[in-house]
Amino acid sequence: MRSPFILSILIIICALAISLWHKLDTLPPHHDESRHLLASLHYFNDLGQSPKERVASLAFKRFETYPPLMYIITIPFYAVGGVSKDAAGMVNILFIAIMILSVYGIGRRLYTEEAGVAAAILATCYPIIVGISKLYVLELPETAMVSLCIYTALRTEGFRKNSWSLLLGIMCGMGMLTKWHFPIFCAGPLLYMLMYPHERSLLFPPLFSKRLTNFLICMSAALVLSLPWYAYNFTRVRAFIIGNITLPARLTPPPVSSISGLLYYPYTFLDTMLLVPMTILFLIGLITAVSKKKTSPILILWILVPLAVLTLIRQKQDRYLTPVVPAAAVLTAGGLSLITHKLLKKILICAAFGISALNFILLTFPLPWRDIDISFRLPLYDPAYYSWARLRAEIVRTELPSYGMRPPRHEEWPLESILHDITTFGHGTQDQKVRAGYLLCGHLCLNRYNLLYYTELGTYQIKWVNPDRAEFIITLLATEEQKQQFREWSYPWLHLQRLKSYILPDGSEAALYHASLTRRRHYDAHELPSETGGARVEDAASSSGSARFADRDKSAAGAMVKGPYHPLEEGTYRLLVKLKYDRPKGRDTLARMEVRGRKTGKPLASRNLTLPDLGESGFFNPVQLDFEMPERDRVDIRIIHTGQADLWVDSIDIIPLGTGSPHIGESPI
Repeated sequence: MRSPFILSILIIICALAISLWHKLDTLPPHHDESRHLLASLHYFNDLGQSPKERVASLAFKRFETYPPLMYIITIPFYAVGGVSKDAAGMVNILFIAIMILSVYGIGRRLYTEEAGVAAAILATCYPIIVGISKLYVLELPETAMVSLCIYTALRTEGFRKNSWSLLLGIMCGMGMLTKWHFPIFCAGPLLYMLMYPHERSLLFPPLFSKRLTNFLICMSAALVLSLPWYAYNFTRVRAFIIGNITLPARLTPPPVSSISGLLYYPYTFLDTMLLVPMTILFLIGLITAVSKKKTSPILILWILVPLAVLTLIRQKQDRYLTPVVPAAAVLTAGGLSLITHKLLKKILICAAFGISALNFILLTFPLPWRDIDISFRLPLYDPAYYSWARLRAEIVRTELPSYGMRPPRHEEWPLESILHDITTFGHGTQDQKVRAGYLLCGHLCLNRYNLLYYTELGTYQIKWVNPDRAEFIITLLATEEQKQQFREWSYPWLHLQRLKSYILPDGSEAALYHASLTRRRHYDAHELPSETGGARVEDAASSSGSARFADRDKSAAGAMVKGPYHPLEEGTYRLLVKLKYDRPKGRDTLARMEVRGRKTGKPLASRNLTLPDLGESGFFNPVQLDFEMPERDRVDIRIIHTGQADLWVDSIDIIPLGTGSPHIGESPI
């Protein structure tokens, strides 16, 4: 059998498919893909640093706790093809080639050469692999590195061979630098090969000591490569792992102990990873191998250990289980190769290749018809709905439910237009970047990470900040409830003027607003924070029916009211406070007003209040203080009780005097 020729053709087909898909597809990257693209961009940009800083960056730099191997490998692709999403996607050609050759090697060593070739073809054409090979995410590199490590481990002959054991350690170290849960997929097979070396009888003590030594050398090599990055980022990696294990139920798929949680990953075999026909063929291959006692425990552990561990982790995604797909491919191909009935064997193999080829085509090439979905109903428990239902069991489809794995689409999403408009309206420069914020519903094609990615990719002069500090705000609100929350969030301190609307290809609408902090703001004192524990008391004379009260003799001196910490534009303002006093001790200072900026904490203006300032006792009287905001900042107003009188504070108003916003756009909210 001309295996090298077939494998070469397979790799070329995959490379052409990936290149064609990226050339034809115009959709922006989704959340996770954008995060990884942004990280790779950071690593590439760091090449301009000094050699010492460059080495430190490549070795230790972190981005959302993900290890750096894929980002570093992407750098040459950027250097050759230019810095773009498409150039980054070409790195998957390298990883798909590694996976193909590794799966072939595993199938060849565990079964036959024909089984190895068939396994490589199946693994490449499984829907989940076809889908993620078009995305710049970590699952394909992780799958390739897991496959390579399992193949290298088989070459160690149960850790008998020194050189292969050392090479395995290097591969494991690189795997650890691909994604942090890489060991979940390799631990079971490697420990099995240590205790029960493949195709060997159980060992006598001297041989075991040698194998144990090689195993320790292997692990040491892996640690030497990966430990520096993990040690440098220990705190964040630890927090990330714990967060995934103990994620609050409201932010995660079904609870671990529920039926839906236990069935989540088995269900994804039907729904995303293999689909029904390939799952049936997998079961046929597995049963055949078991019946003929040709099942490799290495492959079984490769599947079951990650399945069990990932099920116990609260954060679940379909693609997290992707690195077990090569094991399923080898078991399927190996089991089918053991069938003795020639006609049945040919039918099953033709069915496997036919369904695989169909899914490969539907997920790779643009077709005249957009959606193909051949499915039938199964009475299964649906993790998405947490109930028993008759579910669609997919045979072939043009789109997978996980992260938009689909054929290429030509749609005009105006991300770069939005960024250009923000820069233009805000007159952004290198020295004075435009402060922009976003309020976006969960959306694959317009989200905070692809905004950040395209901003840095296109060198737009934009600084993304919290929306309450932004001059411009981009919104994508899907429901009336979200729109109402947006209105409530902006009132009363923010004045929004619509600059432009963007009708998106899916029919939703994004909008760009200019944000001006120019409205008069009114605050009830009893709702603001206090340092002295001032009490809220009922007071019919107050504007809201309640006031903040500090007792002359019992309340500690200090800020009985402070806040509200809302941002103000640069300009002149008037602070208007309504106070009431009683039982003054003398004509000394009864209260003090202060205005501070949160950035420096230093007073911008202050005023001591005495009897003449406060007017007649027993009545709320307005007292004012004008102040200047030198720059946009959060305001900290303090009404200080001196212990010289009983003091009530009704309300605080901030009135703009010397600020204003240009009339840009149509109508304010």
